[in-house]
Amino acid sequence: MDTELGLSAKQIDSSILQLFWDLAALEPSKRQAAASALVGHAAEAQAAATDTGAQAATVAADADDKERAAAALATCAPLAAYVVRRLCRGLGSGRDGARQGFATALTQALTVVTAVPLEHAFALLKSSLEPVTGASKGAEVNDSFFGQLFGLGAIIRALDARAIAATTTTTTTTTKAGKAADANLTLRAALAEELVTLTTKKVFLAEGAAALLVQLTDSLSASQLPSLLQRAPAFATWLQAAPDSARPEVLVVLLKLLPKLPANVVTKCRMLPAVRIPIPGVSSRCSVARHRCRRARGFAPGLCGVILGLHHVL
Repeated sequence: MDTELGLSAKQIDSSILQLFWDLAALEPSKRQAAASALVGHAAEAQAAATDTGAQAATVAADADDKERAAAALATCAPLAAYVVRRLCRGLGSGRDGARQGFATALTQALTVVTAVPLEHAFALLKSSLEPVTGASKGAEVNDSFFGQLFGLGAIIRALDARAIAATTTTTTTTTKAGKAADANLTLRAALAEELVTLTTKKVFLAEGAAALLVQLTDSLSASQLPSLLQRAPAFATWLQAAPDSARPEVLVVLLKLLPKLPANVVTKCRMLPAVRIPIPGVSSRCSVARHRCRRARGFAPGLCGVILGLHHVL
């Protein structure tokens, strides 16, 4: 029983518990329906608990992930807390469509249950999945890493959804807006660092992590991106990798970021060309980038098509 979640399974209606099983269905429509219904129950429970007077937990700047994970659910209704934590845990399951279903539901839950601070949800995610140790078996390792990847994707999408909702539904002072933007950037930097770490764990994680890095930085302005790179040194170093040691995913991310990268950063990114070489009908940067992609470790021919497809942004 998950008594540490605030509720045990015996205390929850069987129809709600069935939704967790339905999240693993192979049919996408069944997973989506289960996710929507489950999050609806969590949101309803949270709405009913908003007048209890519970205060958000105060977390020290040097708090560890365990403390932040506990703070994530401090002001949640018991059912909402159970749902969010179980969804995080379920990401480590490789059964049928479980990972896709649990990630979909977690994205929706973190979007609507705003009592969960996303920076603490990040810590909750890491503490909910089985840690990878020397004793971990191959399948367990892969399940844990994939769970982290899907969980990070859920947090990133919820972060974007909350940002959009904040700009359309609330009016805040300049000071509050500035603090919120700074916290948003700090969280994005932490997520970027975690994604870069995943690219080094397993080769098969690199493409998915790179796609999430693109999504993570897509909403940033040209003035915000340099600040994020300053807060995410591992990400900045990853972008500056040499062609003979970098994976092609580095170049894909660079080409998406290029329109917003300042000149002093571009010159440090060795996967990008230092000079323009005129080639009729093809962007010069893209042409040279394709050559560097061929030199990159783990080159995949299909990625050249992706790179050429991005030439319109250069």
